[in-house]
Amino acid sequence: MLTPEQARRIFDEIQPPDDAVRRLLGDSPKLRSLAESILNRAHRSEAMDLADELFKAGVDWHRTIKIIRWMRKNTIAEAQALVLSHPGWLRWAKRQVTTNPACAKQARYAATHGSLPDWIGLRDGQPAFLR
Repeated sequence: MLTPEQARRIFDEIQPPDDAVRRLLGDSPKLRSLAESILNRAHRSEAMDLADELFKAGVDWHRTIKIIRWMRKNTIAEAQALVLSHPGWLRWAKRQVTTNPACAKQARYAATHGSLPDWIGLRDGQPAFLR
């Protein structure tokens, strides 16, 4: 969750923030509305739970990670860990890792290389969530 101080810092650092948020979220009316909501709260330095809002809006995983990274200046692993702390995203990720071979491959890589040490490990050579 962004604190008011983080929101103000982000708003002050990024030029122009409005175009970047709109570009990251795309052109659908629903996502345009979400972008405006995020921008309005950033202008007012309000705290917000981006992972929750993006999950509820149906924003895909890759775009969510990009937005979190852009808004919070995180690494990919930090953004993934933040998003996985959301119960809905965690359920979604677990389902994807067990049903989507490309996701399982990426999870295996994360487990092997330790990029998400608190979240994913290997059990019998297969990626497994630790939480």
